[in-house]
Amino acid sequence: MEQVAEWLGPRDDFAIASHADPDGDSLGSSLALAFALEQVGKRSTVVIGQSLPRRYGWLPGASRVVSTSHVPADSRATILVECSDFARSGVLGLDTLEALNIDHHTKNAMYADVNWIDSSAAATGMMILELATALGAELTADMAALLYVAVLTDTGSFQHSNTDARAMAFASKMLAHGAKASEISEQVYGDYPAARIHLLGDALSSLKRIAGGRIAYMFLPFSAFERRRTRPGHRWGAGQSALQGSRTWRDAHQYPLRRQRRCRRGGEPSWRWRSSTRRRLSNRGTCGDGAPAPARRVARGA
Repeated sequence: MEQVAEWLGPRDDFAIASHADPDGDSLGSSLALAFALEQVGKRSTVVIGQSLPRRYGWLPGASRVVSTSHVPADSRATILVECSDFARSGVLGLDTLEALNIDHHTKNAMYADVNWIDSSAAATGMMILELATALGAELTADMAALLYVAVLTDTGSFQHSNTDARAMAFASKMLAHGAKASEISEQVYGDYPAARIHLLGDALSSLKRIAGGRIAYMFLPFSAFERRRTRPGHRWGAGQSALQGSRTWRDAHQYPLRRQRRCRRGGEPSWRWRSSTRRRLSNRGTCGDGAPAPARRVARGA
């Protein structure tokens, strides 16, 4: 933390970016960080490489999010939040700036001038509160709502295996500072467009079982996305909902979902499959899914 605060000290005019297809943790953390920096007299712009997902348009400060393919010209440094490398942000030019990398995932390229990784945190939002406190920023009701969204979504509504006592205490603190649990849950999970619901049905209707029923899998071809006229946020969200729903299938231990994506290489369209997997926690030993020990690292780049 000392290295992070030392790096931030003399710098200003930050571009705050996260990963493509931003989720509640990346957006909530980015906006809460922007509010904290503003309190201590520093300027920042939250940038994403696509349009703001509709389900997060209500977030405090959402109107200040800039959708752009290139870093703003007035940016002097960048802070990447929950982003494994520069390319994953979908924003060009970030790698030309001095950079701070904040993440709670161990699969991180450690690509910035200063890298702060804490895999013991259930969400990056928990790290942002720690940083805001170190900077002397006050935890406002808006920041509490943003950081509650961060931990709510990255723990799968407090159902994933990263839901520990620290995460629950953090959520309780956000509620004590003004976050409204029922209102936030309704905004995040209760406002799905029809296209996403239909896409969820497509995923669940493809559900099959193999390996004696131990593995249940689904797939979504790109043609389903085109037929439903979905936006990127719908595609990711429907996939996550399908994975969550498939976990209720009795006796199945693993639940992979494969989604087909269209991309361009050398000007020509090509196809790429992206896989996501959920595992039943009680069967982790059976499936060989050993969880890595928590790690906390702050390191300067090469």
